[in-house]
Amino acid sequence: KWADELLPSHVSFVGGNPLTGASVTEQKNASGHIFHNAKWAVVAPPDAPQHAIRALTDLIEAVGSSPVFMDSHEHDSFAAATTGLPAIVAAAVMNAVSTSPSWSEISRFVGTEFDQVTSPASADPASSQSAAATNSDMLVHWIDQLIERFQALREGLIDEEERFSPDGVVANSFVQAWEQRARLEAGIADRRPVTDERFTIPTAGEGMMGMFFGSRVARAMGGGKEKKKDATKYDRRRMR
Repeated sequence: KWADELLPSHVSFVGGNPLTGASVTEQKNASGHIFHNAKWAVVAPPDAPQHAIRALTDLIEAVGSSPVFMDSHEHDSFAAATTGLPAIVAAAVMNAVSTSPSWSEISRFVGTEFDQVTSPASADPASSQSAAATNSDMLVHWIDQLIERFQALREGLIDEEERFSPDGVVANSFVQAWEQRARLEAGIADRRPVTDERFTIPTAGEGMMGMFFGSRVARAMGGGKEKKKDATKYDRRRMR
């Protein structure tokens, strides 16, 4: 929108955002290696000429990255969820706890968990406010999503039976978060189910039998491989 309003008609605007996942907070720590094998979001307006898009994608590929095309709404929403929302959460947690009359005593308990959650609050407040203000619609959407989950957890903790239930909202919230975090760390943070079939490699004997009888029969005749435990699924038996 701003590009249409501010740039001359003969200038083509194509947005780009390197998705490096790196935390380079100081110039001295900058490195060209962070772009290697990284994804690079490309936001091209419908009327953007091919030569303008190509100029950006050539640059992206030259530094070892791969372009990922998306529209501006997707980009802004995803950025709000992964950058803006953590900054909001950090500010809220820091302010909620530090304004307590007991903050001087509470601060002695600060450890890794509190430090990690509130670390985005160390960013320049002017930059944080600017980022939030320029993407406010998307950020409000994700704040609403967060409030819904906070409210559900609050109600679950108030209910004595619910808060101890291994299948209640409190338990489910922690299990879901644990599993999604595990999938993120494993590089499979999409919604496709992880199945044993995707990762099971047949033995040579099963492969030969599979040519004649089919893979299922071959596995049955060959005894099959022991199913590998899915490392991204939490064992709920630990909660009972």
